[in-house]
Amino acid sequence: MTILTTAGAPPTPPGLRRLRLQPSAPTAGPSPSAFSLMPHQQQAVDFIASRPASGVWLGVGAGKTITALSALQCIRPIGHILVIAPVAIARSTWLDEIEERGFNIRTRSLIVDERDRKLSKKQRLERIKQVFVDPPTMYFINQDLISRSPDKRCKVCHGDGLKDRVCTACQTGLVDQMPVQKLRGPDGTLRDTIIWPFQTVIVDESQEFKSHSSNRFKALRVVRPAITRFIELTGTPAPNGLEDLWSQIYLLDQGQALGATITEFRRRWFTPKMIPGQTVPVGWDPNPGPNNRSTRRSRTW
Repeated sequence: MTILTTAGAPPTPPGLRRLRLQPSAPTAGPSPSAFSLMPHQQQAVDFIASRPASGVWLGVGAGKTITALSALQCIRPIGHILVIAPVAIARSTWLDEIEERGFNIRTRSLIVDERDRKLSKKQRLERIKQVFVDPPTMYFINQDLISRSPDKRCKVCHGDGLKDRVCTACQTGLVDQMPVQKLRGPDGTLRDTIIWPFQTVIVDESQEFKSHSSNRFKALRVVRPAITRFIELTGTPAPNGLEDLWSQIYLLDQGQALGATITEFRRRWFTPKMIPGQTVPVGWDPNPGPNNRSTRRSRTW
C-alpha cells in the first residue's frame, strides 16, 4: 500500500504520490507578536517554524495551543491541517483559542456538529468525504477516531478470502476511510494508493500515542510519510517511563533517533527483566549512566 499526499512536501520515498491542494488554511490574521508571547512560547514558535517535525513538550498551562497556532500563522502551511486531540480539547480548547485570539482559520470538527452535538457515524463519514472538496480547513478529531478495529463478528472482515478487505460498516476510523486508488508506480506497475489530504498534522497530548501496538499509532505510522509537517504537544511525554518515548519520537522522525522498531530501541538502551524459567522479558529497565543516550537524543526535538 502506498500513499498519496498533498503538494509542497519534501521528496517522498519511491511509490508515493502527491495531491495538489489549494493555498494554506490559516489566512490573513493577527501576527503572533500581537499576542505578547512569553519568551518560552516564542522560542517554541521559532522551533516549530524552523523544522518539518517538532515535539513541543511544555508543562500544563504553558500555552501549547497558542504556541502552535502562532507557529502556523508564521508558517502558513499549504492545504488541510488535522488536529488530533482528546475530545474535550478538540471540542473547545482549540476553538476557544482561535476565537479569542482572532485567528482567521476555517475550522471543522469530525467529532461534533455546529451545535456541539456528537456526530453520528453516518454524519462523520459524510464529513470525511467532504474533506476532498472543502477549501483548506483545520479539522479536529479525537484519537479513538483515527482507526477502529473491525468487529470480531463482522462477516465482511473475517469471511473466507476477505481478511484484507476494509469493511466500511465497522472500520470507520479516519485512516480506514481514506479512498484507495489504483495508480502506477515508478516501475509502471499498478499499486493500491491511499489518498491522504492532511499534509500538516498536530497531535495534542501526544502521550496518547505512546503504545507502539495501538491501532491509532499503527494508523498514523502508515500515513506518516505523506505528512509534510508533524507537530506534537504534551506536558507528560513519558507517563509510564522512557519506553513511552519511542512511538512518539518515531512519528516525528520515522525511526532516525531511537530506532525503526521498538525492539531496536529496547536492545540499545534497556536491559530485559527476566524471571527464572521464562524466556520472555516481563519488563525493561533503562540502562544506567551515560551509556543511555535515548533521553538526550530525544531532546533534539
